Amino acid sequence: MELIWYIVIGVGLLALYIIISLIIGKLRSKVIDDEIQEIAKTNQFNYLKEKNKKYDYLLSNDSYDIYIRLITIPSNSSVTINSKETWCLRWGGKRVGRGYPNMRYLDELGGFLKSNITSVDKETIRLVLLYPGCEVILKYLNESEIATVTPESINHGFKAFKYDELKNHFNDLFITKEKK
Repeated sequence: MELIWYIVIGVGLLALYIIISLIIGKLRSKVIDDEIQEIAKTNQFNYLKEKNKKYDYLLSNDSYDIYIRLITIPSNSSVTINSKETWCLRWGGKRVGRGYPNMRYLDELGGFLKSNITSVDKETIRLVLLYPGCEVILKYLNESEIATVTPESINHGFKAFKYDELKNHFNDLFITKEKK
């Protein structure tokens, strides 16, 4: 009889955990939506949240369309842009002089990175937004050189920002030529 109570308590705790996780996810999503909408409004852009598209948000005005793909990643991580269609996430562990123990490719970006989203009469900016952020974004220049990606960088036609950089570096989206 005691075993049944342990099972009931375990299932109840698991259900409670799942419900709390879903509620926190919904609240986080609402906060992100509100912040992006506020940034758009502050910079005189129209805001549109998309569903079932290769991008998550569209910010537009008379001159620009900004297509945003939001990716949720761990904060103790790094993102490496290997090529236009291959982005790699490394995360976890204690980083005192060591690399990250975990690695995976950001396959969920595939549709957005492979797409050729353009606007007919406006400049198009494609932005990958990393939430909540990461320690560093890197880009392979060739087989042996790696550079740190900054908000001014253009990466195979894409911009890549940490989520917390968007507000302060919004105007860097409009830099279309890299400084030499």
